[in-house]
Amino acid sequence: MVGCALCDNLLVSTSIPPYRLFSQHLRATEFCAHKGFGNGRPDSIGVMANWLDEEEMAAWRSMIDVYQDVVASLNAELVEGHALTEGDYGVLVTLSEAPDDRLRMCDLASSLHLSPSGITRRLDGLVKLGLVAREPSTEDRRVMLAVLTPVGRGALDRAAPDHVDSVRRHFLDHLSRTQIRNLATAFAAVERGRERAAAAATPAA
Repeated sequence: MVGCALCDNLLVSTSIPPYRLFSQHLRATEFCAHKGFGNGRPDSIGVMANWLDEEEMAAWRSMIDVYQDVVASLNAELVEGHALTEGDYGVLVTLSEAPDDRLRMCDLASSLHLSPSGITRRLDGLVKLGLVAREPSTEDRRVMLAVLTPVGRGALDRAAPDHVDSVRRHFLDHLSRTQIRNLATAFAAVERGRERAAAAATPAA
């Protein structure tokens, strides 16, 4: 949640692709700025919020715009070259990095920031293509595993070089090494801050 009542109402469904969530939030944030809601002033429903200043708005909007544009380009090139979406590719990569190329469904969903229904829908197409299989765990047959198949491994091996090239062309090639380091540092700071906030909000056992 981002501290804006208008925007928070949009960010409640994990089944919506992240870049669409960002787009919806951007439109709501722009509405807030357009209406001239200032820091410490209540919005139309009486919520006090710490609205973004110009620098903060520029950083937030830049992140959203670049993310949407880059992901859209990566997705289009994956679909055209390998009949895979960016989401499909993420599943294959995540499974390839797991022990024995397999993960519990709940762990895969968590890694990809998907809901249980979201990961089910994501896997359905990959299973039909033979890229991923669903198998019961040998340790607990109530637990289902997502398993990268040899066909899936082959698809990943073919797509990976092109995907890396796309990442460079659409993103990394436009940054200096210092900018890349600074960007990684900034995102790591956000991640650490979110983890600390989540830990502080978790009731002690």
